[in-house]
Amino acid sequence: MPSVRRLLCLVFCVVLAGCATAQRRGEQALYAGQYNEAIHLFQSILAEDPDRLDARLGLGIALYKAGALADAALTLDEVLARAPAEGAALLYRGLAAIQQREDAVAVDHLTRFRDVARIPRFDAQVTQALRILGGAAPPSVDTREFMATSLEETVRSARELQEARRAVERAYLSAFPAHCAPTRRGWICF
Repeated sequence: MPSVRRLLCLVFCVVLAGCATAQRRGEQALYAGQYNEAIHLFQSILAEDPDRLDARLGLGIALYKAGALADAALTLDEVLARAPAEGAALLYRGLAAIQQREDAVAVDHLTRFRDVARIPRFDAQVTQALRILGGAAPPSVDTREFMATSLEETVRSARELQEARRAVERAYLSAFPAHCAPTRRGWICF
């Protein structure tokens, strides 16, 4: 019987590896701007495992990027029902709401994203967007598209900056022996 258990474990691992590979391919297609391919990949993952939250999130973002705002909103609402503090879902649901003229929904989701993400440059832009959305006259379609694009780009650039800082920190740390540690004034080695 141990061989049967090993075989089942191996099959399980292969299935999981296939899902991870499909997820990674979906994310790569999404970031490469191949939104229809990403949608197809995420949908195929969800056909096999409807509970995959990461695939559902990827699908929601891909649908938003492809311009299918209503489908994106529904998909992202499903993600938020299971993970109410999921930052990416809050952001893209808020962006979809801006473009769909759902101003109260946009205000709610962007405010919640701002509180979760804590990105200083984003705070000022959200405050400005909330002021525009709450103004006497509703913003034009062009203004809504500009706001959504601007907010998305601010978050993207803040994340890229954060990743670059981490890379520099890792490189800096790797230059010192393992018995050294950073302090406020420099490094101390023991």
